Amino acid sequence: MTPLTARIDRLVLCRVFGEQYGEVFTILLFGRRMTYFVTPESLDAFFNARHEDVSAEKAYAPLTVPVFGKDVVYDVPYSVLVEQKKYVDCPL
Repeated sequence: MTPLTARIDRLVLCRVFGEQYGEVFTILLFGRRMTYFVTPESLDAFFNARHEDVSAEKAYAPLTVPVFGKDVVYDVPYSVLVEQKKYVDCPL
């Protein structure tokens, strides 16, 4: 399978599942739940959601803790994360 074929297959998957399950659906992929947002409206609802409803910490902590250690980056409360990001955003 070429990268182009894989891309086309994913687009077909999104179209077919979107028609069957709606504009937002979740599937199990490699033992993890993957949620797809099919329409621009569903993406808008996600990106404009309140922090209490959508948490990057829950998603990223398992990836960042082994790299940065505990109590750093996404393994801290949101208010601390905002303070820590100030140190990173300026140099970048």
